[in-house]
Amino acid sequence: MRLKITLAKTAILGGLLASLLITSPANATDFCAGKYKQADLNSCTAKALAYEDKQLNQTYKEFRTLLTPQEKEQLKKVQLLWIEFRDKSCDFQLRDVEKSIYPMIMNNCQTKYTEARRQELAIEIDRLQ
Repeated sequence: MRLKITLAKTAILGGLLASLLITSPANATDFCAGKYKQADLNSCTAKALAYEDKQLNQTYKEFRTLLTPQEKEQLKKVQLLWIEFRDKSCDFQLRDVEKSIYPMIMNNCQTKYTEARRQELAIEIDRLQ
């Protein structure tokens, strides 16, 4: 029974990792090409997250220019809640991940959510223009 649970967790983790590494134009594979050591993978996935976070911040700022003062305040509240959701969702998804690969998987999880949020805001920008 325990073996089945462990195998299921491994399969889920493998699928999660594969889906997270194939996300955006500046995904972890772009930053991690040729990296094989865990510390290097942790570092390069952190760079991918920082890149996607920067892209999100630029899109967020652009979106704000199209909003009324009331909408800007509402967006700020929504964005803060979204950050909390992203972080807690990734924490939950990674609850059984081993310590050595945790930073890499967490970075990838947050990158995936951050990219999706940037795309959501970009759609709103297109809708308003």
